[in-house]
Amino acid sequence: MVQQLLPLLPHDIGRAALIAALIVTLFGAVLWLVGARFSRPMITLIGVAAGALLGRALPGWMGWNVNSMAASVGGAVVLGMSGFLLHRMWVGLGLGLLLACWAAVATWVLFSDGAQLTLPAIDATTTWKTFADTFWMSVPIKVRQLLPFATSGAMLSGLLASLVWPRFGAVLLYSALGTSLLVGAGLISIENGRPQWITIVPSQTWAQVTTLLGLVAFGAIVQWQLAPSKQTGAPTPKKAED
Repeated sequence: MVQQLLPLLPHDIGRAALIAALIVTLFGAVLWLVGARFSRPMITLIGVAAGALLGRALPGWMGWNVNSMAASVGGAVVLGMSGFLLHRMWVGLGLGLLLACWAAVATWVLFSDGAQLTLPAIDATTTWKTFADTFWMSVPIKVRQLLPFATSGAMLSGLLASLVWPRFGAVLLYSALGTSLLVGAGLISIENGRPQWITIVPSQTWAQVTTLLGLVAFGAIVQWQLAPSKQTGAPTPKKAED
């Protein structure tokens, strides 16, 4: 599996990009072990930042005669409040998207028959639609047939799991996200900094999958112990003994 993904990773990156990859690897390790404990503040801050950027850019995109600073403040308030008040929903969407990405990678690894993933050439006439259409048609037909079902099933599974079991959804999201960043950015760092270390990675697909799932399980167990549990009510006072 890793051997099939290595050609997709960036090669010959500069020193600054390598340092950035190392920082992302460290950040992934933090999310892997303690991310769920700080989930609500992180999602709220992400909502504030995303709302500010979106509010600043949206009037220009849509041609609205609105002050961009006011729209930026409004977007930050709205998305920031939604991140705080609708925390469970955002965790579910995040987990669903992450599992959909995992499902897409698994579908490619299992059913691409050794095909190489290549991005279409970009020129002055390229639009988002033509780029997406060309890229989709370059994907092997078996992958194209299975990918919508795999990703949509994974998306729904993650969303429903978080809505039904909020604490489980949060620890699984941050454990899986941290593992993804840890492995992905770690492989980029190794490939560009110490390529000889790639030989340490087991070559068997079953061993790689077992290691990956083991990392997710370990991170989830650690975070389950650290993540705050919802209080269902005030503790019942003990009755006085006769």
